[in-house]
Amino acid sequence: MDYLVPAWHDLKEDWATTVPKIAFDDATSHMQLLQNTHNKVGLVITDYQPQLMTKINEMALAPARIFAVFDYLQGIDHLAGRVISIRDLTWPDDISFNYTAFRVYAIRKDKVYAKVTLDNQGKILTVQYYDQQGQVNRILDVDSRGFISRERQLKNQQTIVNVYYDEQGHWRLKHFLQNDEVEINSALPQFTKHLHYSQMTDLISEIVENHFLAYLHKEDNLIVTMDDQSTVKNEIFAKLRPVYSVSSWHPFQKTLQALRSEANQGIFVDSEETSAMLKKNYMVAIQTGVIPLFPSQFKLGHSQQILQQRIGVFVENVDPDLLRPIIELIYQRLLKNPKGEALYMFAYTTEKEQLANQMIEELKAAHPGEFKLKPEKPMLKRVIPDEKEETPELEIRVHRWTNNNDMMRALDKIRLVIDWGERPDSFLQMATINVGIPQIRQAETAAIINKKNGFVCESILQLPIALSYYIDSLKNWNTALTYDVQMLNQYSEENMLKVWQQVTAK
Repeated sequence: MDYLVPAWHDLKEDWATTVPKIAFDDATSHMQLLQNTHNKVGLVITDYQPQLMTKINEMALAPARIFAVFDYLQGIDHLAGRVISIRDLTWPDDISFNYTAFRVYAIRKDKVYAKVTLDNQGKILTVQYYDQQGQVNRILDVDSRGFISRERQLKNQQTIVNVYYDEQGHWRLKHFLQNDEVEINSALPQFTKHLHYSQMTDLISEIVENHFLAYLHKEDNLIVTMDDQSTVKNEIFAKLRPVYSVSSWHPFQKTLQALRSEANQGIFVDSEETSAMLKKNYMVAIQTGVIPLFPSQFKLGHSQQILQQRIGVFVENVDPDLLRPIIELIYQRLLKNPKGEALYMFAYTTEKEQLANQMIEELKAAHPGEFKLKPEKPMLKRVIPDEKEETPELEIRVHRWTNNNDMMRALDKIRLVIDWGERPDSFLQMATINVGIPQIRQAETAAIINKKNGFVCESILQLPIALSYYIDSLKNWNTALTYDVQMLNQYSEENMLKVWQQVTAK
């Protein structure tokens, strides 16, 4: 069986305050590939994940086996869930509750006694308790299987101790965050080698080595995400010569420096660029296999079915000083054809979304009275419009992608995308190939080839030529579409499975 060790560190967050954001994960993408091709796969979870089953269900994953370090440490040997309600918790007799969409406030003597945070399914995530000064002094984390899994003890709004419990409410271990020491409950039957550890990494590494790796079969494959935030010591996995997985979405440079002289079975990468970087840095010969995180979907766009030609600009990795002249160049095109062309700026993060909106405000300031923005929703026209005196109405939009499907929907009617970042965004590249639209860049990549499915500009001065190349020529645009379809065949699930089998072959 293939066992994946993902870099899953984050816990589920408060839905009332969380800003949706796009996120990519190599282990999730690999597991979906194996599932879709009817291959069994296991998961090794090294971080504390009380909402693990909820996460797996939301991602539509179905691992054949799960080994979770903290399940072992907390004495949990099942995956069955049950719902714990607010009334199941212990409350003072004079408590009352104030219900909102994703939170419940426990009120006592006109003060907030506790705040209960719920997930999007209405299950309890956390319970925060407040002291007399209104400061949080204690937080309970609730496992999706229906028990209090951890207590966080706070001082001056900072967690100082994490106490982990079993289903019966016995504490199993305490983690002192100030010095990273771990204490094991000596009153319970022994389940670890020692009762005291100087750091949490020592304990987690011990459990992985003695209670999972020791039981692997020769025919099993171990695929480990290379991750600088890993809770397992590098040497624990390295001595088994595993397959590593490297992507730009998980920091890995420190780990790479530690492992670059260690032999391994092979490395999965998210792009040819990542592969080239690894081969340059490794001191030993390595075999790499490119498996993009964005799967081949054959969801060709529909920009050819609308009269308006929408120019997409990916602002996430572009310096503001480079972005301004790009926006200005496109603005000049829009002025000449306000009804026939439009500008759509795309981002992953709220910071870059704000930058895009700032670009629009700067455009207004630089060209006062020259144009007005087309409203999101059509407005009633004047009864007798004066076309000669009317200020051009330009369609300029900003859209922040929050998930994969959102990205595909946004690109569906985009004619082309400009990505002026120094490093190519591998996820965007695969998304544009899936939709079948060309990309304009300042450097060629393995996936974007000049005048095949994109245009490589030597400088920003060539940008008007590149825009005209695809917007003013249907032949050139159709050539890019045809080439993208060929690329999609190259990255089909069938071919990606062959790459997987080649790298993992013993």
